[in-house]
Amino acid sequence: MTRLDEAFAQRLLDALDDPVTWPALAESAYALDVRWRCPRRDLVVEGRDAVLARWQRDLACLAGARPVTLRRAFAGRTLVHESSVAFTMPEGLSDCREVPAGARVELHCTRLLTFAAAGLVDELLLEHWTPLPPWGAHGA
Repeated sequence: MTRLDEAFAQRLLDALDDPVTWPALAESAYALDVRWRCPRRDLVVEGRDAVLARWQRDLACLAGARPVTLRRAFAGRTLVHESSVAFTMPEGLSDCREVPAGARVELHCTRLLTFAAAGLVDELLLEHWTPLPPWGAHGA
């Protein structure tokens, strides 16, 4: 694959705008040997089934949170999707050691998706976690 089809790229970016719809589309886009990386949480997940399971786990932890898309673009074989979401950290996202369960946080996320002939082969997730004051605190 030399370039990503523009219509398909737009469908993928639309699905990333609403992460609940992403796994269904990603299942057909991911290569069997896709690699999902999140350096901030020191995570590497390999293989379509494992990556889809990881997505489902993260989505369950973020249930009800509404991400805001900040930037989306594609060029050649790469998609870029940047978003931000504020939420209360639930139990179960234990691989994010810097934010305890119950804390309010803003997650800024940049996803870089790389495609090859086999499909989506690499998903790099760059995260920045910002603690927020509790609801009702002065200035919140």
